[in-house]
Amino acid sequence: TLPASVGTKSGVFVVTSTSTTSKPSTTTASTPMPTDSPLEPTRKPVPKDKRGS
Repeated sequence: TLPASVGTKSGVFVVTSTSTTSKPSTTTASTPMPTDSPLEPTRKPVPKDKRGS
């Protein structure tokens, strides 16, 4: 489980690095940071609401 999580995160970083080359560093860097934060808290409440409904 530990290596799997690390591998997934590494893969995301690799994709971000590739995108940085094509897109501006500011946009690419700003996109993953705010996206990761809201994604984690949003995913948790989403399944709870769906299951509750």
